[in-house]
Amino acid sequence: GQTTPSITVTPTLNTTYTVTGSNGACTNTTTATVSVTPNPTLATSPSTICAGQVATFTVSGATSYTWSPGNVTGSTFTLSPASSTSVSVIGASGTCTAQTTSSLTVTPNPTITVASQTICPGQSTVLTANGATTYTWVSGPATNTISVSPGATTVYTVNGTSNSCTSSQTATVTLGTVPTIAVSGNTAICSGGSTTLTASGASSYTWATGGQLTSTVSLNPSSTTNYTVTGSNGVCSNTTLATVSVTPVPTLTANSVTICPGQTATLTVSGATRYTWMPGSV
Repeated sequence: GQTTPSITVTPTLNTTYTVTGSNGACTNTTTATVSVTPNPTLATSPSTICAGQVATFTVSGATSYTWSPGNVTGSTFTLSPASSTSVSVIGASGTCTAQTTSSLTVTPNPTITVASQTICPGQSTVLTANGATTYTWVSGPATNTISVSPGATTVYTVNGTSNSCTSSQTATVTLGTVPTIAVSGNTAICSGGSTTLTASGASSYTWATGGQLTSTVSLNPSSTTNYTVTGSNGVCSNTTLATVSVTPVPTLTANSVTICPGQTATLTVSGATRYTWMPGSV
């Protein structure tokens, strides 16, 4: 019932308005229609990714879309942030728009730790992984530990998973070298004598007799004796045996004789296997 040339309306549905105009005695009527286009209803969902992955958002409910950050258009939007964030999208259908926001959670990948080791040939060792919830060794069991006895230096890989995110770590099992121990020195002495033995081939040594930790030992055994030395290169060790033979000093018995000038004397000795007379060096 307004009598002004313009009116302000806010219909919720498509509505037709009728206006009657008069110039005194004469009148006429016309209509004006206001079409109401509903605002778009946008549908998108939160997303969760692991660190380093790419998240893809999709949206529906409008005709065109603009994503932020980046001012990217289209019904899909991808990004790979370093930390959790949120994205917003504006959807338009004609001149009507709507906006929604979706969150993105970035789950950190587990940090896997496993120590490398060095073993000697024929030995075994246990590798233990930490830092995740579940584990799988490549070509191995699905546990955090694995027992190995490689015949050569070998690299082992383990995958660890926490909160659906996975990372990998490697451990090297190095096969050490067993030292070859050699002992030099005089191994044959007379009773009452002494000798020096020197071990070589390793970086450290332990003699079983006396517990000496040097490469060289001085010995004065009273009888033939076996001496054991263990040499180590830090990881692997080896043992060898050296025998010092002790020969008793002979007890000599010689006869003494009395002769006249011009006569010949015969001297006889016993108690040894070889003899040298002096003077004369016979």
